[in-house]
Amino acid sequence: MVQMDYPELMKYSITLRLVRLARGLSQRDVAHRLGLKDPGLISRWENGFSFPDLRSALDLSDIYGITVNELFQHIPRRTRSLSDQDDRDRVEEYEQPRPQGE
Repeated sequence: MVQMDYPELMKYSITLRLVRLARGLSQRDVAHRLGLKDPGLISRWENGFSFPDLRSALDLSDIYGITVNELFQHIPRRTRSLSDQDDRDRVEEYEQPRPQGE
């Protein structure tokens, strides 16, 4: 997982809380819609103690009516070791016709 400093983490947590409140939902409402018995997990997400797993993130985006990208907009992307040119070269390699018999 990407390491985040405290301000980035709080932006993410605040986004979760603000979106929920803008939709007029309580933590208990969201927990119920996610099939959770304990709304404490929603609280932990909103206070930066943990993150939703992929399934929960997809479900949250449906509940809140926003994309997963919007939900996670404050989480930095992992730094990649390959350049964009390396990616393009790799794609071109796969697009080349393979000789017969391979």
